[in-house]
Parts: sequence; C-alpha cells; structure tokens
Amino acid sequence: MTAMIGFLGTQKDARGYNDKRWHQFRPTVGAVCHEALAFERYYLIHDNNENDLLELTKKDMLAIRPSLEIIDVAMPFDDAFGFTETLSKQVEFVLSLPDDEEYLINFTSGSTAHHVTWFELVKSNFLKAKIVQLYHGGVKYNKQNDAHRTIPNEIARGKYRLIDLSLTKYDGWRELETTFQTNDESYLKQGLDTRNRAFNEMIALIEKVAVRNNRPCLIDGPTGAGKTRLATLIYELKKKKGILDGSFKYLNCATLRANDAHSVLFGHVKGAFTGGIASREGALKQANNGLLFLDEVGTLPEDIQGMLLHAIEAKEFYPMGSDTLVSSNFTLICGTNIDLEAAVEAKTFRDDLLARINLWHFTLPSLNERKEDIEPNIDHELRVYAKNNGHKVRFNNEARALFLTFALSEQALWKRNFRDLSASIERMATLSERGLIKTHDVNAEILRLKKSWAGGKVKNNTAQLDKLYVALIGDRAETLDLLEQAQLKALLGACVFAKNAAQAARAVYTNSQGDCPTNPGSMFAKALKKFDLHFEAVKACLEHI
Repeated sequence: MTAMIGFLGTQKDARGYNDKRWHQFRPTVGAVCHEALAFERYYLIHDNNENDLLELTKKDMLAIRPSLEIIDVAMPFDDAFGFTETLSKQVEFVLSLPDDEEYLINFTSGSTAHHVTWFELVKSNFLKAKIVQLYHGGVKYNKQNDAHRTIPNEIARGKYRLIDLSLTKYDGWRELETTFQTNDESYLKQGLDTRNRAFNEMIALIEKVAVRNNRPCLIDGPTGAGKTRLATLIYELKKKKGILDGSFKYLNCATLRANDAHSVLFGHVKGAFTGGIASREGALKQANNGLLFLDEVGTLPEDIQGMLLHAIEAKEFYPMGSDTLVSSNFTLICGTNIDLEAAVEAKTFRDDLLARINLWHFTLPSLNERKEDIEPNIDHELRVYAKNNGHKVRFNNEARALFLTFALSEQALWKRNFRDLSASIERMATLSERGLIKTHDVNAEILRLKKSWAGGKVKNNTAQLDKLYVALIGDRAETLDLLEQAQLKALLGACVFAKNAAQAARAVYTNSQGDCPTNPGSMFAKALKKFDLHFEAVKACLEHI
C-alpha cells in the first residue's frame, strides 16, 4: 500500500466554502486530483483548532477519490516554527507508521520547520519516502467556462514534481553535503589543521552525533585536554544548525557541597531551607531546550545521582521543597577525568546512571598523545592572544624551531595538557618585545615549564614509597612473594604522583610504544583490590606520612 502524508495548510488549503473554491489551488485537495499519484491512504496532519477546514477538505478529497482512506492526525504545536518541537513530534509520528507501506510526502503546506524536518528524515533514510511538491499550474480562471464548476479544473489540480532523494542525480548534492560535514568537523576543531589521526576520526564521529542525536554523551580525558571547550563547541554547532535554541549551562560537580547540590541542579522554592528567601531555577531548568555540561560528574553525591537519572529519563523533576513537577527538555553532556567504570566497582557511582550517560563515549587524548598537533595549536594560541589583546605576536624562525624541538621532546611533560601550552604561549607573548618572541624568551619559558613540572615529582621518591608501603601493608608484607611486592610497589608508585585513578591507571598500563588497554581503570582497580586497597585510601594514607 502507498500512503501520502501532508499537513493541512491553514492558508493554502483555506479557499472559502462556496463553489468558487474548486477553481482555487489547494495543495491537499490538488494532491488527489492526479491519477498518476497513486496512493490509497492519506495521513492528514492538522491542528485541533481547524475542524471546519478539516471536514470540508476531507469532503472534497473524497468527492474526487471516493475510495481514499483519510486518517486524521492531530498534531498541535506550541510553536510551529520551532525546530526542536517539530522534529520531536514528527519523529514520534513516523515511528507510529506501519512498516509495510510506501510513502509520499506532500511538501507544499506546513511551516519551514516542517519542511526542513521532513527533508532531513527522508534524506537520512529515517523514513523511506518520496517528496511531492505541488504548485500552481499557471492556468487562469475562465469565468465563462469555470463559474459553475463543482469539480477541480486545471487551476485546482495544479502541477506536481516528484523528488526521490535516492536517485543518482542527487549525487552532486550529496557531495556538497559532505563538504558541509567537513566544515562542521573543522568548526569542532576550531579551524585547526589537526594531524592526529585518532583525534580526527573521533571529531568526525562527534560531528555526526552532534547533528543527528540529542541523547546524553560522556567525554573523558585528563585535566586540560579540552573537555569543556569541546562541549561548548558541540552546543554552538547544534545551535547554529537550529537543533537547540536554549542556552548553554556549565556546572562543575566537584564544586558542589552535598547539602546544596539538589538546589543547584534542580532548583528550590522559597523557604525550602534556612536562608532560602527566594525561589531558584536549577541548572537543569536553565538548560531547557539547550545544553547542560556537567563536568567531573563522578563527584556527584549518590542520592543526587539517582535524581539526575530520573530527570534524564523523564525530563522532569522536583525542585527542593516542592511537590510540583518541573519539566525541562535539556541535552546532557557529562565530563570526567576519572574512570567511571572503576568508580562503579568501588560503589561510588551508580551503574544505571553510567549506562544512561554512556550512550556516546568519547575520550580526549592528552597533549603528549597527540604531539603532532602541538604546532597548529601554537598558531591557534597566538591567534587567541591577538584577539584578546588587540595586537599580533609571532616567533622569529630560530625561536619557533627551539620551542617546537622542546615541545616535542621527552623533556616536555605537558602535565596539564593544553592548559600548559596555552599558558606558555601567553607568557612568552606577554614578555616579548615589539610583538616578536625570540630565543631568550623561549629559553626562559622552558626553564619555567621544567620547574613547574618538577614540583610534582618531589614526593615520588623511594623513601616515601617505602613508608607508604609499610603503612598500608604492615605485617602482611611477609605473606607476599617477591613478584607481588614488586607489583604492589608499582601500583603505589603510580598512585603517589597521579591526581586521580584514571591517570594512575594509564601510567601503569601504557607500554613503551604509548599503547594502552581499552579499560585500564578497571584493571587498575582490580589490581589494587587484590591487596584490599583502592586509590582513595592510598591517597588518604599518603597525606599522613
């Protein structure tokens, strides 16, 4: 069976109620006038407030094609030009359609948002259909011949054009679309000509997800790898394409105290707690139709994790002190620099929440893992400096070569990743004379960086490691064989200098070629558990020796 889908046009289909309507072009009625457009069913989408027009249009359609089955589809819109609402409702409708039908889409009536949404659904093959564009045929009204006509004349019939996006004649258009996709990927890379293959492949995947999907995603990676910036760029790309029209809300969960996390995330009503003198919208409501980025999500209190899980699934929640549900159509991105799988095993993070936010999971590599991208990022940071300070700064040839040699060497630890690089370029640019960074500026900066990075190694010495080993193991050391002792000391040594379990895990399991297992955090947690230890306990003990 073939079915046509179309919106009842409140203007284009409204041509009066007397016989003169038959010599007016009405796209919904006109669609049934063409015998070559063979379909047995018509899904007529309409607003509930259009009953008179709906009934008249159906009557006229059946007068022309009596065997036609017309199915009313009530689809009211708060904003018929809002892309988010339109996409949501049209996707819901498409999902309700039978799988055994072929479809035609009457593309003539409806808002711009409706047209764009239909086009995207057909283009992406979400709905297998052909587009029908009806238009006025250019025939003029002949008063003598048409004055008493009660069946469609050529004006009412109009003309039509069939658009099948699966045909090869649209290959050129698809090639152009590929160019648009490339531009979107460049946008997510801030226009940088990045050279790391794994990073570029990840950005290409993120671009596809960003423009096709509003489900939660998780971005992990070490501190300073660019998680917040990437989340911001994803939001800006979605907004540029009309996928989101709300605001961007950033929240660092590590800054939340247990007693105010509920209010900050979900809001509160006046008088909900001592000092709550006014109501407050929480971050979830502030991100309605926009994007909420929860950084360091692994630090959320457990009870708040459960509330967040419900809000993600239901898109509604209770503000603190309120028994009235609040709804918010927020898109969620979570950031973390710890291994949440290990946190689940340690029972500090909910497994069901991880499953919900982990539909899309992207790991940002450290700067040391993509050193080939250091040079384009140097140029990017110089452009940022020029924009922020109103004047350009550049390296002379010798200084640039000197800094690049150091930046790519084993001496450059880049412990704070792009934050280190950004700060380094800003310092040299600020101290340069007449906008030119010279070799003495670079040499001074190299000394500053080495001194900064050396500070984190002071504690990592044999004496301290031995004290930590004894404090944690004590008499149990006698029960360990030499291999187990060496393994434990390697694990503890990683804990000493690492800021978090994920960093310690990568330090232990990264081989000499720079390769690392898929889930080092889980392996690290299991290795410590063998000795009845976990990362947080090691760190706590370290503070007291």
